[in-house]
Amino acid sequence: MAESVGLYYFSGTGNTELVAELVRKEFEAAGASVGLVRIDDVLLSGAAPDTSRYSIVGLGYPIHAFNAPRIVYDFVDKLPKADGKKTFLFKCPGDPVMKAGSTSMLVGRLRGRGYVVSHESLFATPSNVAVRVGDDIVVRLYQVTERKVREAVSEILSGEKRLQENQFWLTAVSILFSGGETLGARFFGRFHLRAGSACTLCGKCARECPLGNIRVKGGKVSFGFNCIMCLRCIYGCPAKAITPLGFGALLLKPYRRTRDILAEKDPGKMYRPGKISRAFSSAFHKYLKG
Repeated sequence: MAESVGLYYFSGTGNTELVAELVRKEFEAAGASVGLVRIDDVLLSGAAPDTSRYSIVGLGYPIHAFNAPRIVYDFVDKLPKADGKKTFLFKCPGDPVMKAGSTSMLVGRLRGRGYVVSHESLFATPSNVAVRVGDDIVVRLYQVTERKVREAVSEILSGEKRLQENQFWLTAVSILFSGGETLGARFFGRFHLRAGSACTLCGKCARECPLGNIRVKGGKVSFGFNCIMCLRCIYGCPAKAITPLGFGALLLKPYRRTRDILAEKDPGKMYRPGKISRAFSSAFHKYLKG
């Protein structure tokens, strides 16, 4: 009997969404039926996700300060109780340095709900902060990830177990950094985001904010105190009118989605990695070489 896969994911700037689409494609190519669901759509609906119809549950997310974003934990807490449901994780960091953090907290939270994680993958994506890679490298990253996704899906379907090692020090780093990031993100949203004069009050940022943290009222856009710094409003604004202030200057301009870069290039063509900034870890260089 073909497997049925519930593939839940969170994506801010769209990188994790691209990877989730690759994962769905590979499962479907293997004959599985796949439900692809955005985590924030589930949470904003107020309804609990229905995982009973799936034989396998997958969970994908970007890395925020060496951990899963707060919204991913909120989603896990909403999962209905299961009895040993087969589960896999995939995370999408801008750099695989330090394994992109520990997964022990998330795995433990899932286990408490009855979801047994038997496979974990890491798929590197272009960084949105501090250091930009060239467009050719963006395409090459996508090509390498395509291959790694095929390998991961094959392992999941064959029942091969692959779990990340989470040493104590790595878990400690993840807890420390993500705790600070959670608080910092709230201040970032409330005090460091502004809609400038180019804003057309279209309301897209408010409609697509995963936490409902943005309001358009009285001819102005306001940002609340529940931000997770996913950057969806900045990257998704049609007028590019949302400006991050303060440490938001670390974000990379222009705000270009990976999907748009791939549309301009030819993903079927093999791109050489070329020169890569030393600011990226050796793990990033190794990943890019495939």
